[in-house]
Amino acid sequence: MGNIRPICRSLVYIACLLTISFASSCTSCSNYEVSVQNTNDEKETSAKPILNVYIENSGSMDGYFSGKSDMRDDLYGYVSELKASTSGQNLFYINSTIIPIRQNTEAFFMGLNANSFKAGGGNRTHSNIIDMMKMMLSKSNSNTVTMFVSDCILDLPSVDTKTFLDFEKTSLANTFRDYKNKHKDFGVRILCMQSSFNGFLFPAGQTAIKTVGKRPYYIWILGSNKLISKLMSNDSDSKLGSNLQNCVAYSDASSLPINIGKTKGPMSTNGVVNLKGGNLKFDLYVNFSSLLLDEKSIEDKGTYDISPFLDLQNVQKINYAGAKYSHVLTFELQHASKADNAHITIKKNIPAWVKSMNDETGDKPKTTCGIRYLIEGAKEAFDADKPVTINLQISKK
Repeated sequence: MGNIRPICRSLVYIACLLTISFASSCTSCSNYEVSVQNTNDEKETSAKPILNVYIENSGSMDGYFSGKSDMRDDLYGYVSELKASTSGQNLFYINSTIIPIRQNTEAFFMGLNANSFKAGGGNRTHSNIIDMMKMMLSKSNSNTVTMFVSDCILDLPSVDTKTFLDFEKTSLANTFRDYKNKHKDFGVRILCMQSSFNGFLFPAGQTAIKTVGKRPYYIWILGSNKLISKLMSNDSDSKLGSNLQNCVAYSDASSLPINIGKTKGPMSTNGVVNLKGGNLKFDLYVNFSSLLLDEKSIEDKGTYDISPFLDLQNVQKINYAGAKYSHVLTFELQHASKADNAHITIKKNIPAWVKSMNDETGDKPKTTCGIRYLIEGAKEAFDADKPVTINLQISKK
């Protein structure tokens, strides 16, 4: 009789193990249905925009065109690459006013050097980014895309620089909001570029600083999301090569074309996929084009806010012409027996590079005085727009 209790305890222990094993086995053998809740089948536009290219020709930009000019070569290649996707292209200088360039694209860039750049005209001693944005947007409409090329240096006052920078941020946010209110389907891409430079920096309250080497500059692309994505459709960013350092984009898009399918299996015809046995992986097919994001951002897991029931395992670009979707995202269900609704939200981030590229003195050749405030202002204009969220319904079958 003395051995009965240990034997009973052993039997109870074995029963518990069997129960746990059985439950685990049932979970792995369970079937689950995953369905996409908010598909968007809107087709991409076939319209070709007019591209208006504005190059700031203030004095701080002179050094980009002295001797061999990466900026000139990259801009010529980029604008030429976009020609097939546009219905027309117009070139302008801009500072205190807009100055039309009467030459065609090839003649202009072939003859662009330090002397011709300085002879562009206008007030080259002082320009204001916000005023230039307002001028360019006043010439824009639903059929145009605006490209603005600038070093984006903010001219700091001698006192209260933080107040000034915050004011510029708010002013840019207001400028974009005012335009968005009148023109739906609006977005902005900001490309951070680098170029050879041989010229001067003009920090507030200091003497000019001779600078030779690589310097950042920026290409802002403003207009309809659909028209900008049209320009991006042929992988035009690749034309900029290694001088394209970073990108950030903001858009008022509220949904994306999406579908679902089994991993390494066919795409669903009804937005539903059934997962059987122990394989709980599935693919989401997404067209990211209206968000204007670059490839680095799309592949970065930090771009997404994902429900804990989902594990993002891979992001792969679709590389064949005419594809309805731009990328395949592979997920695996986690804690599937507890899963119900799940979401994937594409966040509107301020990337880390924005802070690292910013300075607030104007005397550092490798950074840009105030760029953080301009990009934060651009983002603020889109903060009231809900980020794109893909909703999934998960049910046990």
